Amino acid sequence: MPSSAPSFHTCIQQRGSLAAAFSEYVLSAAPHRGSPGLALAPLVQIETAIAHLRRQPSRPNATPASTCHLLRLAPTVALIPAPLGTLAHYQATLETLRSDPDGLVAAALKPSTLSAPQEAQDHEWLLIVWHQDSAAIELLPEALGPLLAATPAPRSALVATICTLGADAHEANEILDDLVTDGVLCAGGADTEPSSDPRSAPA
Repeated sequence: MPSSAPSFHTCIQQRGSLAAAFSEYVLSAAPHRGSPGLALAPLVQIETAIAHLRRQPSRPNATPASTCHLLRLAPTVALIPAPLGTLAHYQATLETLRSDPDGLVAAALKPSTLSAPQEAQDHEWLLIVWHQDSAAIELLPEALGPLLAATPAPRSALVATICTLGADAHEANEILDDLVTDGVLCAGGADTEPSSDPRSAPA
């Protein structure tokens, strides 16, 4: 990354993440270079999200799932909407880089190594989960991605959304409880809804 890049200077001055600054530079410069960088943007976004999660402190969720009025994504997860096939392409790219006999860095510097994914009109939702010292990437069910993307949101609003997909209020609350237990969602803060049963939903 050129030393004159604004993202580089900002990163140094604010003691930020060099990985995130480099990602910002790649994404901003790709359209002007006419390189495959723009097509590779979803892969860069995945790496940027991982770099961000690595720097986030893990804060335990002390609020019981059934009493959370406002739910949001946990600090150890990131949600990314990406063109269909992005996860498969990302995994294949990593495998190619790791198998290069000249090493990971040398492989990344070879223009032929980072092939651009095929264009796709449809999208998939990726959930990146940070576990102590590594990240796991999950391909979410089609309906779960938009639900998580709607957070932070009142619990009752999320219950109502799940109910539109065919679940009843009890099932919807169980789904949210499971997402909190699994560390995907957590309490959203001090904001609360008007006094009402947080586990209720429109019939």
